[in-house]
Amino acid sequence: MTRNFRTQTAAIIATCGLAATCALAQPTPDAVVSVTGVGTQLAPAITVLSGEIKWIRLDLSIPLNIASGNFLDIIGGNTARADFDTEYFLFNSVGTFLVTDDDDGPGAHSQFSFGGGCGAPARTLPSGEGTTGVAPPALLSLGGSRIGADGALAAGTYWLAIKGYDFNANTTTAPWGVTTTSTLAGTINTTFDVGTAGSAPVTPSSFNLGTLTNPQTVTDTFSLATNAVRWYSLTIPDVGAAFGNSYLDISTNLGAGGTTNRDTTMTLYRADGSRVATDFDDGVSLWSALSFGLASPTRAPQAPSAGGTAGTAHNGRDGATLAAGTYFLGISYGGTHSANCFGITSTSTTVATPVITTVQLGNFSSLPPVATASASPTTVSNCGSGASSTTLLTVTVTPGTNPVSTGVTVTGDLTAIGGSATQALLDNGLAGDAVAGDNIYSFQAVVPNTVTVGAKTINYSVADAQLRTATAAGSVTVTLCPPSAPACPSGSSILTATNLDSGGAFVGSLNANGTASATVSGVGLVNTIRLSGLVQELNTATWATELKVRVQTPSGAVYTFNPVPSTGVGGGTTAERGFDLGSVGSGFRDFSSIELLIPAESGDGTWTITTHEGPEAPQSGSTIFDDSGIDARWLGLCITAANTQTPPIVSNVTWSAATVTDAPVGPLAALPTTSILTAAVAPGSNPASTNLQVSVDLSALGGSATQAMVDDGSVGGDTANDGIYTAVFTASGSTPLGSFATPISATDGEARSGSGTSNLRVTRVVDLGTIDANTDGLLADDVAVTGAGAVRWFSFVVCNDVDSAQSEWFDITTNGVNAPNLADSEIGLYRADGTKVSDDDDSGQAAKSALTFGAGSGGLLGDAGELSDGFNGAILPAGTYFLAVGDFSMTFGTTNFSITANGLDSGLVDINIDTNITCLPTCGSIDFNGDGLFPDDNDLVEFLTVLAGGECSPGNTCGSIDYNGDGLFPDDNDLVDFLTVLAGGTPASCTP
Repeated sequence: MTRNFRTQTAAIIATCGLAATCALAQPTPDAVVSVTGVGTQLAPAITVLSGEIKWIRLDLSIPLNIASGNFLDIIGGNTARADFDTEYFLFNSVGTFLVTDDDDGPGAHSQFSFGGGCGAPARTLPSGEGTTGVAPPALLSLGGSRIGADGALAAGTYWLAIKGYDFNANTTTAPWGVTTTSTLAGTINTTFDVGTAGSAPVTPSSFNLGTLTNPQTVTDTFSLATNAVRWYSLTIPDVGAAFGNSYLDISTNLGAGGTTNRDTTMTLYRADGSRVATDFDDGVSLWSALSFGLASPTRAPQAPSAGGTAGTAHNGRDGATLAAGTYFLGISYGGTHSANCFGITSTSTTVATPVITTVQLGNFSSLPPVATASASPTTVSNCGSGASSTTLLTVTVTPGTNPVSTGVTVTGDLTAIGGSATQALLDNGLAGDAVAGDNIYSFQAVVPNTVTVGAKTINYSVADAQLRTATAAGSVTVTLCPPSAPACPSGSSILTATNLDSGGAFVGSLNANGTASATVSGVGLVNTIRLSGLVQELNTATWATELKVRVQTPSGAVYTFNPVPSTGVGGGTTAERGFDLGSVGSGFRDFSSIELLIPAESGDGTWTITTHEGPEAPQSGSTIFDDSGIDARWLGLCITAANTQTPPIVSNVTWSAATVTDAPVGPLAALPTTSILTAAVAPGSNPASTNLQVSVDLSALGGSATQAMVDDGSVGGDTANDGIYTAVFTASGSTPLGSFATPISATDGEARSGSGTSNLRVTRVVDLGTIDANTDGLLADDVAVTGAGAVRWFSFVVCNDVDSAQSEWFDITTNGVNAPNLADSEIGLYRADGTKVSDDDDSGQAAKSALTFGAGSGGLLGDAGELSDGFNGAILPAGTYFLAVGDFSMTFGTTNFSITANGLDSGLVDINIDTNITCLPTCGSIDFNGDGLFPDDNDLVEFLTVLAGGECSPGNTCGSIDYNGDGLFPDDNDLVDFLTVLAGGTPASCTP
């Protein structure tokens, strides 16, 4: 029979962790048994297969203990197989193992017995249980001291695991932690027998050890006779680590005069008769011993007597705590030690032997924690940020004992390195702490730039929840933070290096100086080398003026930087004597964008820099002196190549007149035909420009693409050699209309160039001629309106009055099908004297424009415009008119052709004029003979002569005899019309 009973909360937590966690792993029950009162019930038969574990969930509603008198016997059995060997395991509701049994049932079956009273009779085997082939015992050995052999159970939920026996130890440390390798298979019947039995326990007659105080040891020597039980009573205070690191150790040993070791068993009971613990052989040899309370340090067992063997060290194995109260201790040679009712019986025939019983109540002195401090790294700079200013402070704590430290806190006074005076160090695996819970407490400290250099002591304080303390001290060394290396200057970064030593003169390739090289491409032309760097003094014997940086370009040319030029006499001034008057290694100097101008060359190829000291090479007849060791170190050094050449710069490009015209008439009368282009041109530098040439491209205006611009004073108002270059442009009838860019180019003898530009607009009035029914329709196709605020002008002649009374009409539209690019046009009509007749925005097709005069044609003004009905005027007098066309929006003034155009769109537009008026032919000249005199009689004489078929007088050039242009000649109407005009009248057939 193997038994183990655990009810301590500490054991549950250690085995399972949080109850909720265990609850997640509950097994699936194969049967559920509810115990609510007295009675017997048989669980459903469960078939267990090879390698299988079955589960019964027990819902217990009543307590099973001595006080209640309730008992529960759980009995396994199988009526078909005598060889079926079961094992039972009981777990609580969170999976903590409580007790196991192998063979306490009938045959090789298992059984448990919980609770029950004292003095109860033996209970018979329930009907139907037993084994086949083997006569079952008449009584199951549960009477008397066997009632409640497995202890008490509180009301609650329990789990019973059933499996075949498999020699498996089953440590059951995990929740519901039972396994099996059994190959047995069969049907298991499990009986749950609940009843009430017995009465309250009878306190045994005992030897009173009294009330023990801590520390105290009591002993008793007695002779244990045959079948006897030695009883002790004792009263104790609370025992355990939380109670002054106390312990209670009880042991038996062979008394004086004894010659033979005996095998004792001892059980400790509470005052209510319930068992605390039983032991057989934990003492010396085969003697028994019990141990409660403090686990560490352990207490040595009693020394063996009469050649016996050493016992198990006392370590609180029988309970971490033992509550204050009165207890009864029973000792016998073997026998039965029940779980309840002080149930010890002995049938031993052992001869009486002297026995020493020792009861020791004691404690250990509390030991405080111990701490040691360290830092990694131990040297940091006072930069205030970055890895070089960060150190991991750690304190390793050895916990105090008796009891073991809990709730440990560690604080550090970091004021010496600019931190908090009460900085907490943590053991949580975060923020620099490597491993949580390893008793190494950590803090990642950053040393600010306000901390002075030198060794700094850091004191730490350690405390635990037991009010014990410890201290520790550590140190770090703070060094001066190097200033940040200056950024690489502008240009193409050629080479960036760190930690280049400067420690001797450069002598060819035989030197011990820091050297770095890099091969680059895509740099282009270089005429400037720039240097930036940070250097640290390492030897106070050096002079700052000795620092040199040697640069070799891809062409092989060598240039030397002297970052600190000498200003003193005979070796330099005090300021040149080293970098710093402080400690060696603490002085720094930075150099930002020192620049050397060099002859231009390609930067592509290998660049080499060498940091050294003294002259470039030994001088003739001189001795180079240099102290030993490294004088300085360039912590950062950057060489940058740049092209600082500047090309000619063109600026302030402007035309004297932004708009010109080839014919300044009508609305364009104020515009010039000529404009002067000027531009300021600054020569290039590094080197300065030579042979500077400036030209303008006028090809868009119909001129030369390389029109020279001059600065010689030849253009009116220009001053020679003042850097202002000029050119002149005059519009002609062949000049295209619109706004055109006029790019300027300035080039020098160094093949550098600059540019600039300005726009010039060219406009004119387009003459559409005389308009009548014979010339109406599309008069202007795809007229370009270009640029913001552009206006196009057209002129035409109306030969006769347009009069609605005569059913005459005159319509102007811009909705031609060839004008899709100017979406929203506007038009305005002006008389020759500049007064406005009318204007329109959207009367034409879509957003196009239209005007209608006279009676109107009755049609639409475009495909989707308004009706042509003369709404802009019933009469349009004969005469010359000017039409303005542009993009929306436009404001048309009433006089002086004044228009404000705000349109932004460019595009094409068509001009359409539709009319039904007719025009008379133009009469011939009244100076018929062409002598320049008119009117005079000779013109009439010549006309009549020619009309009669004669010749024009020699020297004169006579006009056509078809004077009225009606195509009929000679006829009388030509003579009548000529005489009418000659007399100053208006002829009927032609227009004078």
